[in-house]
Amino acid sequence: MDFVALDLAVFAVDKIALIWISHHLLREIPLDWRSWIGGVGLAELDWQSWIGRVGLAELDWQSWIGGAIHYHLKTDVDYNCLVERERFQPSPTGQCIMNRQWIHARSTLLLLASAALFTCENIVVAQEAISENVWISSVEWIGNDELLATQSQGLLLRPGKLVKLSASEPQKLEMLGESETSLWSAVDLHGSVLTSDYKGRLIRFEGGQPNPIELNARWMRCLAKAPGTSKEIVAGTEDGQLIVVNQESWSEVRRVKVEPTAAVFQIAFNAQQTQVAVAMGDGNVHLLAWPGLESQKILKGNGATWSCIYSIDGTQLITGGADRKVHLWDIASGTRVVALTSTRDWITSMHLLPNTSCVVATCMNGEVVLVDYVTKLPVRTMKAANSGIWDLALSPDGKRIALGTRKHGVQIVDCSGWYDEVKEAAQISANDKAPEPK
Repeated sequence: MDFVALDLAVFAVDKIALIWISHHLLREIPLDWRSWIGGVGLAELDWQSWIGRVGLAELDWQSWIGGAIHYHLKTDVDYNCLVERERFQPSPTGQCIMNRQWIHARSTLLLLASAALFTCENIVVAQEAISENVWISSVEWIGNDELLATQSQGLLLRPGKLVKLSASEPQKLEMLGESETSLWSAVDLHGSVLTSDYKGRLIRFEGGQPNPIELNARWMRCLAKAPGTSKEIVAGTEDGQLIVVNQESWSEVRRVKVEPTAAVFQIAFNAQQTQVAVAMGDGNVHLLAWPGLESQKILKGNGATWSCIYSIDGTQLITGGADRKVHLWDIASGTRVVALTSTRDWITSMHLLPNTSCVVATCMNGEVVLVDYVTKLPVRTMKAANSGIWDLALSPDGKRIALGTRKHGVQIVDCSGWYDEVKEAAQISANDKAPEPK
């Protein structure tokens, strides 16, 4: 028997199975490990990329990476001899001494894995036909019943859409415009809408037409209206920059490097309009003077900080992110006061319930968590969505929240009853206080 020909055939089957798994299935199956988030931001996945929770890893036909485990297989072809380093050695005559049992077993396992994943693909596709797999990356109210949202397709290099919807029928999406790559944030400008895409551009949609604004920037995952009457938009980039754009000329007016090794996840202004907090992918939150953007303090956190909001009086900051905790910070000292609560998954977005000290935090497991930063006690935890929540927006009347989810579009939740729960929790906390010493 020609063992070299046999081994070459087995090797070909081995590689075809590996490439088929990585190229065909990983592009199609919308599981969490297909498009996972690393500490520095959302990474693109195609047949050459595999994202684990610890960050971005490259996959080609010679390397296979899953999470933090990296198995690197290198192969060489030496004339008629296939050599796998550290496992096979060429003989002096050019023939190969191979551990055929090992490679045959490995090929069999790969083929079995292919069959299993093929079955999973059919199951998942059937499930997605029901849910439509509508990925909403950001959502914003533009009236008591109308909302804007950015819709993506899971992979960042696929086209994105700007859509409008009604809170009474959130499943019906009206397309206002489309971009070449995923859209991540949208700001209503009353007559037009400003969005950011994965190519590092701002796109202003007006009358359904996209008007790109080139800024020589990396992907901007967050946009925020500047406070006051300055008519400025602040964008945070993947490479740690803040870019301020004038709404009249649509040109850059100033830029600052906050942290070049981490992505900007969120931008928040205090009520006094004197400071801006910048949540970063390395876990830190940078406090900058507004409007000059001079650095004032750095709050040192752990894991990616996805969201931050100021307390009502502006003396404290609340943060949440990949460490699954809602933290309370004292701004004057730059120190962490306490972890208000823990969550079951990453915290992606936060808001204050109007006229209360209650923080509403959304998580990647579809849960919404309420905690009071004054009493420092949890109020409630509820399952609000069937997939991860990317964004949260409160209605103008404060009675509903809109959730932008990973697979189930925009979901509307009635939060009118939460105010009484917050009051009851605060009253219980007051009654439980120890008596003052006499």
